[in-house]
Amino acid sequence: MTDKPMPEGFDPHGYTWSVTLRYKGRQLTVPFYTGSLAGEPDAEGVLDCLLSDTSSGELDFESFCSELGYDADSRKAERTWKACQTMAPRVRRFLGDDFETFLHAKR
Repeated sequence: MTDKPMPEGFDPHGYTWSVTLRYKGRQLTVPFYTGSLAGEPDAEGVLDCLLSDTSSGELDFESFCSELGYDADSRKAERTWKACQTMAPRVRRFLGDDFETFLHAKR
């Protein structure tokens, strides 16, 4: 757990984690947020969220809003979409040629 504050829109009583994933000699460190009732995150759950964020970040903004139920006129939605866009290439680099395998794996 870290002492970083929760971003706007997250459970203010939740927890901020710094998670480092390792795969085939590569590593990816990301902030990860959980609600106040959630336990410590595991690698599978974090990776699942990162894959979802990556897929969402690769959509155009209107599709992103439509798929996730955001108002396309919302600045918060735009910030969330941009955060997903920023994370997408990092996740793709981390998983390399195996990205699509992980993305389409049964979970």
